Amino acid sequence: LEAGGKSPNIVFADAPDLKKAAAEAASAIAFNQGEVCTAGSRLLVENSIRAEFVRLICEALKTWRPGHPLD
Repeated sequence: LEAGGKSPNIVFADAPDLKKAAAEAASAIAFNQGEVCTAGSRLLVENSIRAEFVRLICEALKTWRPGHPLD
């Protein structure tokens, strides 16, 4: 049972690099299958950039592959 991992990633429209922010948010969500006490499993995004940011996160997650966690 993993009881932690509800740390939010908060992204505002004036973020200097949305692509980097999306890559970091994707990593925070998916790293170690999300079984980290500080897993960023919540994402709060300013509404004006929501659609673009979700697209960027999906793009970043396409590079992640399921498999053995120690590989």
